[in-house]
Amino acid sequence: MDIISKPYSHLDGVITIQLQEEDYLPTLAKKIQAERTKLSLKGFRKGQAPTSFLKKIYGHKLLFDVSLQLALDQLHNYFKNQELLSMPIMLDNTFDHANDIDINYPGVLEFNFIYGLKPTIDLSTLNQIHVHGYEIREVPENYVLDYIHKLRIRYGTKEEVEKVERDDMLYVSFYDSEGKECNVYLPAEGMQIGEHHFNFVGLQVGDTFTIGFPLGDELQLPTNNSYYQKTIADFRNCTGEYNLALKQIYHLTLAEIDDVLLQHPFPKENGATIETLKEYTTKRFIAEIQAEADIMLEDDIKNLVLEHLTFDLPHTFIKKKHEIDSIKNEEQDKDSEEGALENKFIRWTLLGNEVCTTYGGSPDARAVALYIRMIQPSYERNKSIEKLTEQIEKNLDSNTPNKLYTSIYMFLKDMETKKILRNLVTVHTESKTVAEFENYVREGNKKQ
Repeated sequence: MDIISKPYSHLDGVITIQLQEEDYLPTLAKKIQAERTKLSLKGFRKGQAPTSFLKKIYGHKLLFDVSLQLALDQLHNYFKNQELLSMPIMLDNTFDHANDIDINYPGVLEFNFIYGLKPTIDLSTLNQIHVHGYEIREVPENYVLDYIHKLRIRYGTKEEVEKVERDDMLYVSFYDSEGKECNVYLPAEGMQIGEHHFNFVGLQVGDTFTIGFPLGDELQLPTNNSYYQKTIADFRNCTGEYNLALKQIYHLTLAEIDDVLLQHPFPKENGATIETLKEYTTKRFIAEIQAEADIMLEDDIKNLVLEHLTFDLPHTFIKKKHEIDSIKNEEQDKDSEEGALENKFIRWTLLGNEVCTTYGGSPDARAVALYIRMIQPSYERNKSIEKLTEQIEKNLDSNTPNKLYTSIYMFLKDMETKKILRNLVTVHTESKTVAEFENYVREGNKKQ
């Protein structure tokens, strides 16, 4: 038996395993005899079929199975002290090229595998990375009052009028690009397409007007009215100019604040008051904007860490694996087009594995089970968490893992990686109001 290594780099290459007849024929003979004892053929008693007949019918398959297993065993022994990126890929073997192999004298059998080793990633310098984070501390009063005003609109009543006033809702018709008539609701104020703001105050029933939809500009409507969800859907594919006819106008009578307090979902143990509503709204605004700031911080950390930590990749192995597995990831495809195999997706995956292994952050099957039950309470309802955990654990270790399990596992691992990195890098926290942070985000988007 010979093992020949042909490296492409210090991380990948081709391993050729050559098996001599003395390496596999004894094992093949035992395999044939084992199969013979189990085989029942017409005209022969069970286990008494001639060995020559068995070789003729099943010999090549058994020879392949036996020799491949021997080659894989040698491959495992060869790499037992090294960390593989994933299982080596078989490129070809003698059976691919030989038209006929004499089962009695097969000769030298050869198997070629391409392998890729895990790169060394040094995490000791992560504390040298400095990133800015933001703590949201305050909400302008006008934000809270505007939100309460929207609540009064949401829980208010409507009546038909002839002329549009502030806070009214327009019911208009237009013909889409396919000539189909559509009817949608529009706000008197607050509609925006790109940088253009619309104000329909003063229009009357029967008036017509034109709206232009420049290609690529996003439609924005107030979020306090469920009627506008259909409007967004109907306008989604519109480009160019459209003529609209105003058919009806609804005047919204604002709900009394007491009615809002009765319907609004927040703790009412101590009684619902306008101050309670303001306090709840303030906390909600801060929590939502803080979550946005935290996501920005995590993205910044991810980009800075990937930029700071440089490590090689087994280029040829990864390329071959992509071809065989037909991996199609938007980020990978983009980088592949540019000829850069060190794309963010692969580097981040390897980095996440290293971080979670070093600091114990890898999620287990129970974490996956609990998350599934949180997002899909009815999933495998007949199973307890323990049984579901056992099922997931077995499946993740199998050759055909469930896509739901693997996607959630990778999601949890990604979150844990970011959490660990946040504690390893140096974060400079700056306090900002909601208004200051939103202005900072707007300015950043303009620069991009």
